[in-house]
Amino acid sequence: MDRRRRRGRRAADRMEWAADAADTVATLAELGVLFLRLLSLPFRAVAALLRMIAD
Repeated sequence: MDRRRRRGRRAADRMEWAADAADTVATLAELGVLFLRLLSLPFRAVAALLRMIAD
């Protein structure tokens, strides 16, 4: 009986670990998207200025 409990607990721990890992990956992906958006801001500003000059 004790083995079954341990196995169940291990499975629950693995599921919890997997959920935490998935949450971490999602957070890193969101941070990556935010970082890329911040990097693209100067290029967007230059493009807007060039459009204003061209008109």
